[in-house]
Order: sequence, then structure tokens, then C-alpha cells
Amino acid sequence: RERGAKSLIVAETDGTLEQWWEPYVGGRSEDFAGVIRAFLEEAPAAWDILFLDKGKMGISPNLAPRLRLSRECFGMPYEVYEWTGQGVAGAALYMVSDRFLLRFAQIIH
Repeated sequence: RERGAKSLIVAETDGTLEQWWEPYVGGRSEDFAGVIRAFLEEAPAAWDILFLDKGKMGISPNLAPRLRLSRECFGMPYEVYEWTGQGVAGAALYMVSDRFLLRFAQIIH
């Protein structure tokens, strides 16, 4: 918050791309930085957290993507879903918004 960051990526010690991004998202490691940039360019104004370790785990069945990120350099398009927490807990690799960081002290009591 004090540095005025627009977003922050958090990774647990095992929150590596090989451990979470590749198997669960199905993404290529070389796409990761570009997907982050694309998301920040196209993200809804009121986003708080983007789980980078879930893929489609934790979303309601038949839920349509909120955002589809596609660039010529990506190995595939990446879809962003509203996470509903369906049977999944924890977070090993995620990104939070500046909005989340500014409200963090009020959210956690």
C-alpha cells in the first residue's frame, strides 16, 4: 500500500508456475507475464483478487467467463471466471488489486 502498487502477486513457497499455473490453468510459463499484463489492461474496474493457481477449480458449473484474454503470442486464449469457492480452499499463487490493498486493513479484523 505504501508504495502505491497497482497490483501485487503473492506466491507461497510452493506457488511456482510449474506447480500451479501449468497443471491447473493449463498455461505455458512463457505466457504468464503477458497474461498478467493483458489482465491488468482489460480487468474490470472493481476486481479484487485473481487466483492464478485454480484454473476452473472453485467455479460454479456452466459459469461463463467474465473475460477472455487473447494475444497473438499466447499459446492459447485465457479465460477469467468469477471464483465462487465451489469445494476449493487455499491460495498458493494469486494477484490482488490496489483496491484490495487499500481496503485490506478494514477487511481483516
